[in-house]
Amino acid sequence: MCLAKIFWGKKVQGDHDIKVEQAEFSEINLVAHASGSCSVDVQLVRNNTKVLRSFRPDLVLVRQHAYSMAQNEDFRSIIIGLQYAGIPSVNSLQSIYSLCDKPWAFSQLIGVYKTLGPEKFPLVDQTFYSNYRDMISMPSFPVVVKIGHAHSGMGKVLRTSISGNWKSNTGTAMLEQVAMTDKYKLWVDACAELFGGLDVCAVKAIHGKDGRDYITEVVGSSMQLIGDHQAEDRALIAAIVLEKLNQESVPTAAAGALVQPAPKPNKQLIFISQQSSPGVKESPPESAQRPPPAAPQ
Repeated sequence: MCLAKIFWGKKVQGDHDIKVEQAEFSEINLVAHASGSCSVDVQLVRNNTKVLRSFRPDLVLVRQHAYSMAQNEDFRSIIIGLQYAGIPSVNSLQSIYSLCDKPWAFSQLIGVYKTLGPEKFPLVDQTFYSNYRDMISMPSFPVVVKIGHAHSGMGKVLRTSISGNWKSNTGTAMLEQVAMTDKYKLWVDACAELFGGLDVCAVKAIHGKDGRDYITEVVGSSMQLIGDHQAEDRALIAAIVLEKLNQESVPTAAAGALVQPAPKPNKQLIFISQQSSPGVKESPPESAQRPPPAAPQ
């Protein structure tokens, strides 16, 4: 199931249909001008046939990492071009660009840690080295060593899951859904204020054998949807996008008069996402219910 289907039948300001173009970063090229004009080319391969589409987007939804250590996976130029043209997005282009740099993003978590304290915001201990030659002394083991800005386990060593792999998304791991507590809500609310505000975000944490939680990372709109409630999560993301499209389409007051945007037959939305891997479960059973919020302690 793709997110585009959720927008079928939806209208912006009750008048404009929403046309969704879904693509990966690698399929996109754009030209942006200081005047605000922007032309986006999307080259897709559908049924073994190349299809080229050109248009100016009204909004962009980014559901793919914009930067990785993998070859040819630095797509920050696309983010810069969209920002250059002033295209609205979910999340904001500023936050997407900032989250490309993991040490930079972690430095923002350090600021939250200093504000809330270790009891309310238990941030994992981490050391940053500007150069590998400075890694003369290492923290005590066990330790995770990460090189660069990769995602999904690249560039890291050391950790053990039940299948012997260091990362839980490799091999066999247990996925346990827990109820939202005031503690977890505080984490998300605090991180949602970073980078000028995150419309969509997740906080990653590890529950240690010592019974304590350790916050490791904040993820923006590229966050992976997991568990039995992906359909509900997609609907919530779509609602955020629709709200922002409506906000961007509201007439503005200028010199005492209402200036309405030029009429368009529809609103163009770019949905940037990585195609799902074969065998990944995307459509949960309709009867699935989220765990209710935990009772106050």
